[in-house]
Amino acid sequence: MQGEDSSQSSFFGMIYDELVPSDHLLRRSAATVDFSFVSDLVSDCYCSDKGLR
Repeated sequence: MQGEDSSQSSFFGMIYDELVPSDHLLRRSAATVDFSFVSDLVSDCYCSDKGLR
């Protein structure tokens, strides 16, 4: 995601690993589809300085 730091992504990765079963459709979809294009599509919806000024 836009502006996402590694501690945030590791936290969500840990939650994802704990809550989503290994045979769940979400895991199969994530393994099959590259969703990296979404960040580019929504980048204009986020403040470049995370609201800090």
